[in-house]
Amino acid sequence: MQPVPADITNAEELPTALDGRQADAVIHQATAITGVPFLHRHLYANEDQVLGTSGIDGIALRYGMFYGPEPATRRLIDLARRRRLLSPRPSGTVSLIHIHGAASTTVAALYRGRPGQPYNIVDDQPVTFEDYFHAIAQAAGVPVPRPVPSRLLTALPHLRALMVTTHIRLSNRRAVDELGRTPRYHCCRDGLAALVAKQPGSSSLPDPA
Repeated sequence: MQPVPADITNAEELPTALDGRQADAVIHQATAITGVPFLHRHLYANEDQVLGTSGIDGIALRYGMFYGPEPATRRLIDLARRRRLLSPRPSGTVSLIHIHGAASTTVAALYRGRPGQPYNIVDDQPVTFEDYFHAIAQAAGVPVPRPVPSRLLTALPHLRALMVTTHIRLSNRRAVDELGRTPRYHCCRDGLAALVAKQPGSSSLPDPA
């Protein structure tokens, strides 16, 4: 396997960099670059293209929100340890996935996924953001975050849309049955506890080697 450096946003550079190369499969995991989609239907534009293009055995993986040894989780743990993590009440609901579970399930989908099928790649249990932040604090060994009225986030529309008005409850049943991948962690509390246990007392959790 040989890496090919290229700018995927450059419509001329990318085909040139890949000219003459062959691949048995392509895994597209580029994230949103110019902005986060606010409407649920916007999330499936790429999915429709992959599943609807003739000549492609397309499979769609619908990842939950990542947590684990990655930057966003480390920032939340740091905020909790500095008593700066606040919990909106009421809060929205989100389906999470440990980042290592997302990676291993992606590999399983490459070998076992059925063409034309979407799979929800999420933990067994959806959680509210209030519960998620409580789990962050519990893993960090600090008191639960102070609740704040959700209306106070009105001045921050992106955060309010994410943490208050969003309610996404996804089932991983098809992924478990067809890909043979049971989430390593039943819920985020288990995954966060395992993460912090590897670095006891540390406020800066390094990426795994």
